[in-house]
Amino acid sequence: MALPYNSPYFRFLQRSAQDIKETGTLDGIKKRYADEVRKCPPAPARPLSMEKIFTLFLFVIAGFALACLVLMLECILGSGTRNLKAIDNFDANVEGLRLSLEDAKKSVSCVDIPGQDLLPERRRILMDLDRLVDITYHLQTLPL
Repeated sequence: MALPYNSPYFRFLQRSAQDIKETGTLDGIKKRYADEVRKCPPAPARPLSMEKIFTLFLFVIAGFALACLVLMLECILGSGTRNLKAIDNFDANVEGLRLSLEDAKKSVSCVDIPGQDLLPERRRILMDLDRLVDITYHLQTLPL
């Protein structure tokens, strides 16, 4: 029996299970169902023949042929414009990222908290932002 840890029902269920064992009810249930003999003999296994599974192979082959046809149509009809749009979107996204990083550099340069020396952290953040800007520049210049 599975119960949550420190369940208030544990002692009650434990006592009930003990009562079932002591009165012999559990033994009666075991005798009643464990000694029962099967009334139906197991059916003999029959091998499958090609005639019985021909329809299955027919559906698999038809599905494969349909998938190949759709793939060829997609490659022939849809390849030209989709790749150009993806390249334009990539360039626009990289340019937007580069501009956001430039804005972040300006914001970090302007932050000043009186009484605290933020110079080492500011230098580290600015160096990291410079590296990210360089990476975005190189991403834009990659030949696609």
